[in-house]
Amino acid sequence: MSTVSITINDTRMQAHLGVKILEAALNAGIHIPYACFEAGADPPVKGCKLCYIELNGNIANACAEPVAEGMVIKTNTAEVERLRRSRMQFPG
Repeated sequence: MSTVSITINDTRMQAHLGVKILEAALNAGIHIPYACFEAGADPPVKGCKLCYIELNGNIANACAEPVAEGMVIKTNTAEVERLRRSRMQFPG
């Protein structure tokens, strides 16, 4: 399986092409909150919406986005944290 270079929270790393960002982060020991992720699920469940990230400057769900060469991912921006808190307070 081929790999790509991605950057998560200013740390450059390799990830297997096609795995979801959430799985790549977890494999690298980087915590992203989630409740409904299942590795390899296609399409992804995307039900809990706790795995918000900033991906190349835009908000996305880490469980739904496959890694690609050169991605820049941030897991702890103010907007990401705000969205997660909001989701925890008003699920559904």
